[in-house]
Amino acid sequence: MLKMNDYNKGLIYTEIEGCINCNKCIHECPILKANVSVKGGDGRYKLCVDGTECILCGKCINTCVHNVRHYRDDFESFLADLRQGKAFSVMVAPSLKLNYPNEYKHILGYLKSLGVKKFYSTGFGVDITTWGYINYISSNNAVGYLAQPCPTIVDYIEKHLPQLLPNLVPVQSPMMCTAIYLKKYMSVQEDIAFLGACISKKAEIESVRGLGLVKHNITFKKLMEHIRNAGINLYDFPKVEDEAEYGVGSMLSMPGDLRENIEYYLGNETFIMQVDGERRACEYLKSLAEAIGNPSEHIPKLVDIINCELS
Repeated sequence: MLKMNDYNKGLIYTEIEGCINCNKCIHECPILKANVSVKGGDGRYKLCVDGTECILCGKCINTCVHNVRHYRDDFESFLADLRQGKAFSVMVAPSLKLNYPNEYKHILGYLKSLGVKKFYSTGFGVDITTWGYINYISSNNAVGYLAQPCPTIVDYIEKHLPQLLPNLVPVQSPMMCTAIYLKKYMSVQEDIAFLGACISKKAEIESVRGLGLVKHNITFKKLMEHIRNAGINLYDFPKVEDEAEYGVGSMLSMPGDLRENIEYYLGNETFIMQVDGERRACEYLKSLAEAIGNPSEHIPKLVDIINCELS
């Protein structure tokens, strides 16, 4: 019989002491088996996270009114590596500009003061990814292809709908396309970390797809919490003006960007479906799995599907 210490070992976990077993996380979670009620040492039941079932969508973190669902990222280990003198460059998601338009360049300045060598926008990887998708779907006549920039969607398919694995387009995410290009073609020697909003990028980094190229996943939230808790004034740090950016991808960071890019080159007559949001994504994938192979179903050429919800 599994005990409490068999759970909460993944990236998302429950702070046991504060959980009152209210079931709100179960109600909102798209994966019923990801939440497990386990009797604690005090005789009360707590809702733990089963990392083997969890797809890292983060819905429970936003849902938990008791603030006992949390996630782990690599900021502390990244900071420790910098303090030990390890050399890093950082790939930055373009959404950092949208979330922190005034502080953006000062945030990079702060990281540079810690020892970061250089910054690269993963918007460059968007350009590479777009080219890969256009090339692949133009060369293949099938339908029902699934975009895989979102590691939560890939994790869900791998764990819960493996019959859809052949439908995943064999093109890496913008983060990974950027990392591969930096190492293979730009000969970046220092280690690489990724700064973005996504919890589940850590799963991608540690997967076979990650190729061992990215050492840390740093989330905006954990970085800004550190800055706030340490009383750091970002405006004390000079702006970084030399972040490497490339092409239109450096300006794109919203759900549907991949669809719009591909439609621009292939035309609107190419049926590309956009799906976003935890529940909608999971429900759509279930229906797609049932529809594939049915000639009466109108199936998209490509589904641009991500966990984050367009609001």
